[in-house]
Amino acid sequence: MDFITAVPYNSYSVRGTQILTRGGKQLLKVKALVCIKTVYKNLSSNISVYIDLVDSDKAISEISKDPTLSIITLTPSGRDYIAARVPNRVIVIPDHHCNNNNIVRTRTTVDTIGYCGNKLGLQLDVEELQAQLEAHGFKFLQLDTGLASTTLSDILNFYKSIDINLLFRKPYYLPSHPPEMRSCLKLTNAGSFGIPTIAYPELLLQKEAPGMYLPAKTIPEIVNLCKLLQEDTKLYEDWQDRSIAFSKPYHIDNIIKNYYLRIEEL
Repeated sequence: MDFITAVPYNSYSVRGTQILTRGGKQLLKVKALVCIKTVYKNLSSNISVYIDLVDSDKAISEISKDPTLSIITLTPSGRDYIAARVPNRVIVIPDHHCNNNNIVRTRTTVDTIGYCGNKLGLQLDVEELQAQLEAHGFKFLQLDTGLASTTLSDILNFYKSIDINLLFRKPYYLPSHPPEMRSCLKLTNAGSFGIPTIAYPELLLQKEAPGMYLPAKTIPEIVNLCKLLQEDTKLYEDWQDRSIAFSKPYHIDNIIKNYYLRIEEL
């Protein structure tokens, strides 16, 4: 198996380089080519070609013209969305979380809330959020993964430094990026450390992760949930355990098994 891309996004590192490095020689034995956010013309009958769409449906019109191409999506929601629009075979291979070594949060206080992701994905008034959190004794940290300089070590160290994960992505229109094509990666990244998540109840989370986050639609609701998690140790520990359990199937070693089990060789 090999992975290629024509666009050097972070998704190629996560879904290509990291998978192949971890999977080793056994994965190399699979006669398949995975094209990440790249359409590849299948000119050979000796290899199976899979187009990993990641979070975009931009290429499906072109892909549908070649029934020998198979498609990979991040979630069952993405699979259903794509399968309703093309005749090609569609399979699900989720993102793996970042925590390969199963590091678990060891902090003894609950006072730091964090957002890890592209800054465009935090769709609220950040200054107002920070002010309200600080007024109640909380700190707010951000790590912008949209920067080319952000490394995996930066991400791991960030999660080690926070107690509550925040996601706040409201419904919005982004050409070629329907909400069904998104993933739960930010939820499983934090959850793998035992960090509870407060999140805007966007469509994807409602479908793919019901009961795995504390829903909030306003800044005051976010602050109130932070106070609740801070004051109720048992509640925090329950969410910590729930988050770890939800994230376990998304460990890289479990995701690699998907490539053995779901990718068919010709």
